[in-house]
Parts: sequence; structure tokens; C-alpha cells
Amino acid sequence: LNSIEPVTNEDEDGTAIGYAIFKAVNLIRATKYYAQRFENLQKPAYNIENQIIIILTDGLQSPNPLDRNDPFRFMRVGQALRYAEVNKVRVYYIGVDPILQQASNSTEMLELKKNIEATGGAFFLANKAESVEAIYNRIDALEKGEIQAPVREKKQSSITNLVLLSWQEELAIISTFSLALFILFETIFVKRVP
Repeated sequence: LNSIEPVTNEDEDGTAIGYAIFKAVNLIRATKYYAQRFENLQKPAYNIENQIIIILTDGLQSPNPLDRNDPFRFMRVGQALRYAEVNKVRVYYIGVDPILQQASNSTEMLELKKNIEATGGAFFLANKAESVEAIYNRIDALEKGEIQAPVREKKQSSITNLVLLSWQEELAIISTFSLALFILFETIFVKRVP
């Protein structure tokens, strides 16, 4: 985290929390898929005990306006959190900007907190009384204990249907892998060429 530098170019700025959650859940799903596949082929596999995402952010959802027409990069946080919930991925949110403390009772923050907690995760705001390190320690303690996500009735949606169909799961995994390769290529090679 110490090596992260803030974006200075406004064209590259934006906070796409929904997209980040969606991508992370797909990476977790792909990892589980390959673990199960190896197990079915009777090869050494690995076991995923806890599936969690920790969001450390200085703000709320605010994607770059240039991504407005991209349905994934402009994905709503609530939609992505429901996707995480369906896939049994707990999400922890850590807000580090003092301004978030002032907005903690806003409708947007209360809705975000409710959706985060529906995944079985928790919502934290770092401040002088509780540092980010202390919050990480609380998450660690939660993950080492018995956690059961709250049960709530789920509506069938198009994103849920995506989860239920096996050929679509494979397509999602291939798409996620392709996206990761594209981002890697763009970050390493394209940005360095003058």
C-alpha cells in the first residue's frame, strides 16, 4: 500500500467499487472452479476455506465518466454485492477518508452498509479511535471464528441465472481471464511505450 500513488490525471480518476467487487468475485469463482476441476481429475487440489474481499477506499462509488457506457465498469455497488452474496463471498468495506465519517448516516452509506452485511461481511470506517490495522485485526478475528451469512430470500435475476448455468460459468471464467490478460498487457506494455 505504501507504494500506491494517487492518480494525478483526471481522465484516469474514478472509483468503480461495483466493478472491483464483480471482478474479484469472478476471480474467486475461477479459482474455485479450477480447484474442483483438479479434484475431479484426482490431481492435487487446494481447498478454499474463506472467500472474502476487503475494500479499502477513500470514497464511494464514483466511476470515471468515460466508462459510463461500459455495463461492467459502471456496475452499481448493490448489484455487485448481490453477486458476491449469491457466490458466498463475504465483503468487508473499510473507508479511510474522514469525510466518510460525516456521511455515515446518509442514505447511500446506510444502503451500502446493509448490502455489505448481507454478504456476511462488515462495514468499517477507520478513524483516530480505530486504525486500519486494528480493523484488519478485527476482520482476521472474524474470519478465524464461525461466520454464517444471514439468510434472506433471493430474487432470481439475470446475474443469478448467470451463476446457475454451467456453460455460462465457463464463459465468465474465460472472459475474466481474458480481461486480466488485457489489463496486464495494457499496464505493462502499452503504458511504457512512448
